[in-house]
Amino acid sequence: MSKVRMSKRQYERLTGSAGRKKAAAPCARAAGDGKPRRKTKAQPEVKLCDSYRVISSVVTVRVPWPVSVNAYYVRTRFGGVAVGKPGMVYRKTIADEWLAQAGRVTFEGRIAVRLVCVFPDERERDLDNIEKCLFDALQHAGAYRRDSQIKLKTSEQSGTQAPGWVDVTLGPKPGVDVQRGFFGNEW
Repeated sequence: MSKVRMSKRQYERLTGSAGRKKAAAPCARAAGDGKPRRKTKAQPEVKLCDSYRVISSVVTVRVPWPVSVNAYYVRTRFGGVAVGKPGMVYRKTIADEWLAQAGRVTFEGRIAVRLVCVFPDERERDLDNIEKCLFDALQHAGAYRRDSQIKLKTSEQSGTQAPGWVDVTLGPKPGVDVQRGFFGNEW
């Protein structure tokens, strides 16, 4: 089962524990006042890992329409490939959207991705051309560590409307259930 990493603030928002004062360990002394601090209560259901909280969940984020692969990647003068200026701007936009809508959540382990694409116009497009730029930008935004973690992906077109967008749903990779489909009821 995959794990989701999120910041302490995001965890407090999900659990409703924001605003509570936390007590310190009994032997610790506060700086300057000399009073001993109280012992904190442990939260056994959630493990602290590199300043993130680890939980299992599904996250859906609406992101703007990706730039084309030809604009995202450019050739260098030495024959290599690098992310071009439009790609850098798109990466920044995705990072801002991910932080605003999902918080500081990073998926670990095997994950599944569902893309629901609303095209910006009526031109013929391949759904698989959208994935490379989008997955690269999501990795750069911190949604997951490596795009090799994606073990299941589905893409579908859901009409056309300017300016176009993609609804990205990320979650732990579930088992395949013939009755409910790939994602089960939580998708």
